Amino acid sequence: MPGRLSTVRTVLFYGLATVWFTEMTFLGFRTLSTIWSYLWQVPLPKDPQLVTALAATWSVGSPEKGALGVMAVLALKSRDASVRTALFIGMALVPALNIAFPFRQQGFLLGPVTVATVLSVILWGGFFSFPEPVARGEREDSARSPPSRSEVLQYAWFTLYAAVVTAFAMLFLFWPRAALDLWLPCASDLVTANDEALPSLIHTDMASGTHLLAVAIAFWIGTFNLRRNPVLRRALTMAGIAHAGLFLVFPLRQIAFGFGADCAASSILIVFVPLLVGWLVFAALTLRAEPPSTTQPVH
Repeated sequence: MPGRLSTVRTVLFYGLATVWFTEMTFLGFRTLSTIWSYLWQVPLPKDPQLVTALAATWSVGSPEKGALGVMAVLALKSRDASVRTALFIGMALVPALNIAFPFRQQGFLLGPVTVATVLSVILWGGFFSFPEPVARGEREDSARSPPSRSEVLQYAWFTLYAAVVTAFAMLFLFWPRAALDLWLPCASDLVTANDEALPSLIHTDMASGTHLLAVAIAFWIGTFNLRRNPVLRRALTMAGIAHAGLFLVFPLRQIAFGFGADCAASSILIVFVPLLVGWLVFAALTLRAEPPSTTQPVH
């Protein structure tokens, strides 16, 4: 029988789930994203088309927020401490990554940096101060046997998705201007002609990059624990479906409505359409063949 799970970590997961889904909603809809710009002290451009571009830029972060929210919910449902720990790590890195990248670019404004610092202290303080028991034995023994063909395919798919998300994260964090041209090609000339809007667009691109990196880290952790932790694999499969699918619901929809369907089709974000199909096929082939999870909600 597993030991008692940390109540503090459970409370943190409830808080994270609430935060992620709330932020997903704010970033995903244009009207609410304007409020978000004010809250995080991101100047709004004067040109209406650039305001549309900024709203679309914010929406790129919605799939990451949604995927992290799914991870938080599944961590709450699991009674496996190692699953909860693995899912927690990616989520808890976001505030620190925000300080390192977009907030630094913005100039370390007092409000945003204070919020990120307080969240980092709460999350990591709770994580290290209230550990959970981790059961060992059976999983480690099964991981020593040679991988089957099905397991090799699972490794290949998780590695591919983690690598793609990592590449997007690096692009958004280190080459945000190039990222803007690639995912919103129809606004490239407009942005070039209005340099005063560029800092806001770069800031939001980098904010999306931190969340992309957090999601990528979660999938890399899952990749290295595929055989050892099938519960984690199932959780990340659901998060992957949500992540890829929400690109259609939020940024690609906003690009299509704001700049036309051709612009959405030419966006680099369109790669998440075949990736969504891949996740659905992966889930159909793997989850159906596995026994049902024994995880239960934590009360």
